[in-house]
Amino acid sequence: MIRFRRARISDLRIVSSWIHSAEDCRFWAGDKMPYPIDPARLPEIMEISRHDSRTLLREGSPAGFGQIVQRPENRLHLARIIISPQYRGKGMGRRLVEYLLRRAISRKPVKISLNVSRDNPVAIRLYESLGFVIVALPGVEPQVSYYYMEYMS
Repeated sequence: MIRFRRARISDLRIVSSWIHSAEDCRFWAGDKMPYPIDPARLPEIMEISRHDSRTLLREGSPAGFGQIVQRPENRLHLARIIISPQYRGKGMGRRLVEYLLRRAISRKPVKISLNVSRDNPVAIRLYESLGFVIVALPGVEPQVSYYYMEYMS
């Protein structure tokens, strides 16, 4: 059974156990997340209480995590999306992103965005299949290692 809940600090310890390298960390949380991850500091670094942080549960255990982050000008940003290694390739990423997207849309933002590593073609295809397109972020130099994507309803 699949369900979702507000993320708990204990979930972050499990999520951080899915990260086994600096590259894994960069894929998940970008260049600003320090590696190795300090699970004790993770709630503070991720501002878990400030953002809409959600855990995907499968059979009662964390199987995925993601956040909806408020950005300026009524833009919502999907961030730090990750699926447990044991559930990758089984549709859990789609379920999690669809859930986060529905939550974001219900808040009626001007835009919904996300960043994705250029080296993560599986995630790029998933986001494109859900209506995200790669666009230039106005006023910002393009990132070398990431694409910025916006949801086009």
